[in-house]
Amino acid sequence: MAKKGTGLEDIFKRTEAESGGPDLTDLDAGNIQSTGVGLRQGEIDALDAIGRALGSELGSEPPARNALIRLATRKLIIEYRAGKLDLLPYFETPEKPKPKLRLD
Repeated sequence: MAKKGTGLEDIFKRTEAESGGPDLTDLDAGNIQSTGVGLRQGEIDALDAIGRALGSELGSEPPARNALIRLATRKLIIEYRAGKLDLLPYFETPEKPKPKLRLD
C-alpha cells in the first residue's frame, strides 16, 4: 500500500509570487550591508514605541530598530513599484545656480 503524502515534503520550498504583482526577487539579492540612516530624535522615539508595542503583543523583547527600518524600506519599495506611492511631493527641485564670473 502506498503512503499518502503529508503535505510537508517541501516545507522549505519558496512559495510562488502572486501573479500580476511586481517582481520582488531582486530585493533578496546579495548580502546585507550596513548603511547609516539619519533619523531625528522624534523618529527614533516613534520607532522605539512601535517596537515596544510589537514586543508587548508578541510577548517578547521589542524588535531592533534595524528590523523595523528594513521592514519599512521593503514596504516603501513594494508600494512604489506597484504605483501606490508617489514620492514627488516629498522632494523639491533645487533652483539652478546663477553663473559665476571667473577672472582667471
